[in-house]
Amino acid sequence: MLAIGPAALALETSGALSRLQAYGPPAAALFLYRAVVAGLGMVVAPSLWAGRAGAVSGARWWLVLDAAGTVLTFATPFFPSNRLPGAKRLALAVALALNAAWFAYLRGSHRVRAVWPEVRGTLL
Repeated sequence: MLAIGPAALALETSGALSRLQAYGPPAAALFLYRAVVAGLGMVVAPSLWAGRAGAVSGARWWLVLDAAGTVLTFATPFFPSNRLPGAKRLALAVALALNAAWFAYLRGSHRVRAVWPEVRGTLL
């Protein structure tokens, strides 16, 4: 969250910035969305490490928003891709499975419930 999200966004958008003018407002909106989600990840990660109240809920929201951004990125032509032909669905499935696994961990882990007792019975 803290380093991987912004680094991945920087690598992806470095090639996409030249496309912003060609693709117009939809590309700019997706770029802005991804930047906001990366910023949210940079806020949530230190909160998790510090064991602050509400950090787990923030991390879950970040995972949901990041998954939505990943789907939008894969579904639109605005960001360049260096994936092999035919590997797009597999890469999307792996990315979403990773987010789902982290979400499940934050939802059901005994350690998470021990550090953050307020997460019991919450949806997100």
